[in-house]
Amino acid sequence: MTTTLAGLAFTANARTFADTIGWVAKHLPHKPTHPITAGILLTVTDGQITASAFDYDTAVTATLGIDSDTNGRVLVPGKFLADVTKTFPDKPVTVTTTGTTMVVTCGTAKLTLPLMVVEDYPALPAAPPVVGTIAAVDLAAVIARVGVAADVAGNKGLEFLRGIHLSFGDTLEATASDRYRAALGVATWQPVTGGAETALVPAGMLIDAAKTFDGAGTVTVSCDANLLGLAADGRHVTTRLMNNQFPILATRTFFPGRSEQPATVPTRDLIAALKRADLVRADKTAPVVLDFDHGVVTVGAHSGDTAAVTDEQVACDYDGDPITVRFNPLYLADALTALRSEKAELHIAHPYKPVQVTSPDDADLAYQHTVVPIRSLS
Repeated sequence: MTTTLAGLAFTANARTFADTIGWVAKHLPHKPTHPITAGILLTVTDGQITASAFDYDTAVTATLGIDSDTNGRVLVPGKFLADVTKTFPDKPVTVTTTGTTMVVTCGTAKLTLPLMVVEDYPALPAAPPVVGTIAAVDLAAVIARVGVAADVAGNKGLEFLRGIHLSFGDTLEATASDRYRAALGVATWQPVTGGAETALVPAGMLIDAAKTFDGAGTVTVSCDANLLGLAADGRHVTTRLMNNQFPILATRTFFPGRSEQPATVPTRDLIAALKRADLVRADKTAPVVLDFDHGVVTVGAHSGDTAAVTDEQVACDYDGDPITVRFNPLYLADALTALRSEKAELHIAHPYKPVQVTSPDDADLAYQHTVVPIRSLS
């Protein structure tokens, strides 16, 4: 049996309604394990509507003001509603429910949707205790930069590598690693005592969520032993934490601090040289060779199939002994890109030891990235 709310009616601005539904629909599961999770729950209360989606791991809600004298809730096919509303003209949207259907009207456009069984929809999790607030732009930046090092796709075989570890203290610290690289970011925020101190959050979800809040002003972060919540401007994301233990102490050893004689290079020039070298190498598991000497680093790669060779020199401020290091060029290019700095410092202690990448303009080391070199077989 389908429960309906006869007489439920409201009017909303077309653009804000479409934006709200579209934002919630982005979080719908691509392959729902249960058909009910493909729906968007619409709850009308006291002149406001809240759109919700929940896949049993992550719940999202978004609220906006509407013109309505009715209260109630209905469950509608989420993706279909989002696809249609984004095509509406910039005119008021009127929504009414009658029987087992919902009718959406905007200008001359009229859409009739079947209602889903609202009683079958799972209860949304309550938000955990607040642990702090942070500027949305700072949250988006630190998560995006650190997330580069996470094994988002799960290709490395260890579950905890798919997460980003958060530490809630005087600063917000984010750490991630896929064993071949690691990243540590620190952001200023306003902590609230009494909540959880750490959390291991699914990296893909956290990266997407932080990005969607960018530009929202201030994000409220909440957390307990099971859930992490992010909220700003009437929008909320609550997700289940990972149960795995992240080796935070072992990962921190990848960030010993600046060396006395780093190699300082123009970031864009080295990224470009690495990408060209990557195009040359036929075997994508083969390394790109970086030879560091006084005043220059030579980036080299060769292709066994076509006999193509590249040896490109990039200006380098380096006063140490000549040294050769082999890298996965894409990992090093990712680290340099995430640095967001005109120049980069490469702290090289040994051809086979992890190389720390920092910015000379970052005195407090708010962001550090470490890349593990590839050992030579010769």
